[in-house]
Amino acid sequence: MKGDMSNSNFIVKEMVNHPAEEWDDKLSNYRDYNLYQAYGWGEMKKAQGWEVLRLVCNNEDKDVAMSQCFYRYNKLLRVYTIWIPGGPVFRNDLDDRGLDGFCYLIDNIKDRFNNKRYYLRTYLMQNYESRIILAIREKGFQRPIQNINQGFTYYIDASKTES
Repeated sequence: MKGDMSNSNFIVKEMVNHPAEEWDDKLSNYRDYNLYQAYGWGEMKKAQGWEVLRLVCNNEDKDVAMSQCFYRYNKLLRVYTIWIPGGPVFRNDLDDRGLDGFCYLIDNIKDRFNNKRYYLRTYLMQNYESRIILAIREKGFQRPIQNINQGFTYYIDASKTES
């Protein structure tokens, strides 16, 4: 099974009190790195009331997956919302180690909220190959009934200068 928690070759480290540059440097090694996993984005979400959890999954001394998670507790519904926009990111060029690292990382996040009610939502920036889709389904993910955003993208021409 992908991401089997008994696989001792994977280690997940929480990055606490690390410099922003260290996180962003690690992130830049992934083809699917994106703004939503950048340290600065996490700090902005923290200012908006989200808790931030930054994790790195390592296999044989090589980083294979990373995730910046945002979470908060809804007292009314008594449930944690865990949101991973643009991630987790993982090395899709390392045979199955990157994908296994992704699965191991998801299991680690779930374990952190064990015995608590939670809703976990993610949006990968990877190309959805069949092996990735199968691994995501094995982890219990399914397409949401309702979209969170409108699905629009705005492009700004930043090459023009103001006069």
